[in-house]
Amino acid sequence: MTELQYIRSEADLERALARIEEIFFVGEGAPEEKELEDLVAQVRTYESANFPSEMPEPVETIKFMMEQAGYEPEDLISCIGSSAEVLKVLSGEQPITLTMAVRLHKRLEIPLKLLWPHNENTAVAKEFPAELQAQ
Repeated sequence: MTELQYIRSEADLERALARIEEIFFVGEGAPEEKELEDLVAQVRTYESANFPSEMPEPVETIKFMMEQAGYEPEDLISCIGSSAEVLKVLSGEQPITLTMAVRLHKRLEIPLKLLWPHNENTAVAKEFPAELQAQ
C-alpha cells in the first residue's frame, strides 16, 4: 500500500495516477480496494480544484446535438421562432431566452443547465418548474 496522504502538487497527482494504474483491476475484497477508492477520490478532488472544466457554449451544444440528430436549422423553428431568429441564435447574434432554452431542452434533450447556464439563484431561475431545475 502506497502512503499518499493528500495530493498537493502535480508530482503527487502523477504518483497517484501511476498507483491507480497499478491496482486498477484488483478484485472485490482485495486489500488494495480501499486504497483505490481513496486515490480516485483524491484525484477527483485535486483535478476539480486545479483543472475546472468549463461548460460548453450553449450555441455550440445546440449545433452538436443538431448534427447528431440530423437536424437542419428549420427543424428548430418551433423552439426558437422564425427561420431568421434561428439563424441569429445559431450565429450568436441573438441570445437564447429562457423559453427557447426550455423548448430546446425538450426537443434536443440537452440538459437545461447547458442551454441556460445562468446562476440558479436568479429570480428567473427560481421560476423554473421544479422538474426542470434538477436537469
